[in-house]
Amino acid sequence: MLRRALRAQSPAREAPSSIRPPTSTRKSLHTCYLPSSDDDRKDYLEIPWAELRSMVEPSFAERSLIYHKDYLSDATIVTSSAVNITEHAVLTTDGHSLPYDYLIIATGHALASPASRAERINEFQRDNGKIESSESVLIIGGGPTGVELAGEIVVDYPGKRRRNSIADCHFVCIGKPLSSSWLHDTILKESLDSKGRVMVEKDLRVKGFNNIFAIGDITDIPVGFLIVPTTIHYLNL
Repeated sequence: MLRRALRAQSPAREAPSSIRPPTSTRKSLHTCYLPSSDDDRKDYLEIPWAELRSMVEPSFAERSLIYHKDYLSDATIVTSSAVNITEHAVLTTDGHSLPYDYLIIATGHALASPASRAERINEFQRDNGKIESSESVLIIGGGPTGVELAGEIVVDYPGKRRRNSIADCHFVCIGKPLSSSWLHDTILKESLDSKGRVMVEKDLRVKGFNNIFAIGDITDIPVGFLIVPTTIHYLNL
């Protein structure tokens, strides 16, 4: 996703307290939210660390899938994908030019999730049905996602076999590509490292720019600074 900030024309209305920005920010900024690709044209925010829990407990998704309109009450939500960035505007696939004073790039990894919240909840229910009906589950990938999903399944379904065998169902938990390929033709092309990550300063400003920031997995910040240190320690045992 991309977020651009403009000076507000009127006072902001209250957003949910758990996710609304500081008061000073709400009064001085107006935000435009838009997806970075056609695969991200969703009408909801998915809290990523709740995804795996929702696979074994689908009702959990009711709390972790939040409509954009519910927390971006003062924002303009644009569903057209971003295709280019200039020094003063973001260009979209439908030909719009959205000017910005400050720009935040938070595109993360490329994900193909259903466009609607209802479809995503149905997807979790289908995954849960596969897990419940299977005697054994194969998880492909031994990184943080694979390990966490295995833990969720073992806790809720301790009877599932965990030894090498022919599995009844499987889940692929290997690394997903960064959603940064579209940046190669923008003014940020010189700010990408060899892996396609956006290089940032300590304050998260994109190197070479004063009014463009990047956050999350899209940045070149070492992984130890992005997740809880105790989790890293646990995985290294």
